[in-house]
Amino acid sequence: MEHVPGKEDYYLHLSNYAKSVGLNYTVGNPGKDVSPSYLGTVDNIVIYEHSGLPTVESLKGWHTKYAKYNFSILPYGVDKLNAKFVKSASHYVGLIYITDQTLPNPWYSLTTYLDQLVSLVGSTSDHEKDLDDSKSDHEKDLDSIPVQHEQ
Repeated sequence: MEHVPGKEDYYLHLSNYAKSVGLNYTVGNPGKDVSPSYLGTVDNIVIYEHSGLPTVESLKGWHTKYAKYNFSILPYGVDKLNAKFVKSASHYVGLIYITDQTLPNPWYSLTTYLDQLVSLVGSTSDHEKDLDDSKSDHEKDLDSIPVQHEQ
């Protein structure tokens, strides 16, 4: 995904197409911060995908004017899970996945501290309330549709 203005319509059309063929959620991953003009072109934008943790300060900026569930981070190469960072970052981004895996493909296998990470993210006291409050009317409508499973 681009990070400088100019391709917003392209990503909005891609996201709309994905939803028209049955995908409920779209993510754009420029791997770094984007122009605010990309907000709304996809459901979630990855604003950090690098080795090591970002600073909590870097997650504040213009993002704080919008629901945190518009943003996610994907730090890799993080040897030890930092609970304080996860709790702080969860105030600014809606999706967090941190792994100790490294390049060339840090996504090849799950992090060794997955259970801890899930527990930390899940313990955010206002997590469910924030999720419901940040959903668009379209997302709330989707939540009310029963899931059909093939038999």
